[in-house]
Amino acid sequence: MFCEQCGNETKVASRYCWKCGAQLQDESRIPEAAPFRYSFAGGAEFPAANIQPELNGVSGWLLVFCLQVVVIVPSLILISGVREPVYWEWVSRVFATFGVVVGTILWSKQPGALTLVRVFVVASLILKIGRLFTGLTTIDFSKDAAVAIGEVAIHLTSIAIGILWIGYFHFSKRVKATYGANI
Repeated sequence: MFCEQCGNETKVASRYCWKCGAQLQDESRIPEAAPFRYSFAGGAEFPAANIQPELNGVSGWLLVFCLQVVVIVPSLILISGVREPVYWEWVSRVFATFGVVVGTILWSKQPGALTLVRVFVVASLILKIGRLFTGLTTIDFSKDAAVAIGEVAIHLTSIAIGILWIGYFHFSKRVKATYGANI
C-alpha cells in the first residue's frame, strides 16, 4: 500500500504512514486501533499497539521499586549499626522517610507521583555519589585494601542501581500505562 500524501510504501496493516503521519485510506484490512496514542513532532498521532492494558497497575518492577523504598531500605537503615559518619546516618534516615512517602504515593497512584519519583531518584543518585566521594576520602586503603575495595564496590553498585531505576521509570511501558507518562 502507498501513502497518498507522500507516496511512501507502507505495511498492509498500517493505519498511518510512518514517514509523514498521514492516515491511510484503505481501512478494510486495518486492525482496530489501540486505546493509547503517541504524538510526534508535527502533530502526527500513531496508535501505540505495543502498550497493553494489562500493564496498567502497580506490579512487576514497579511493585519491586515500591517495596524497596517503602519496606526494604527503611528496614535496613533501622537495623544497621552505625558504620558511617553521623551526618550520613541522619541523611539516610530522613531520605528513607522521604522514600516511604514517595513509594506510598506511587503505590496508591496519586496525582504528582511521577514528579515525586523524579525528585527522589535524582536526589538519591546525588546522595549516593556524595557518599562515594565521602567514602573515598575516609577509607584507609593502606590498612585493609580488600575491605576498602569492597566498600567502594558497594557504593558503585548502589549508584548503578540508581541509574537503572531512572532508566526504568524513563522507558517502562507499565509506568506509561499506569500513570499516563514516564519521567
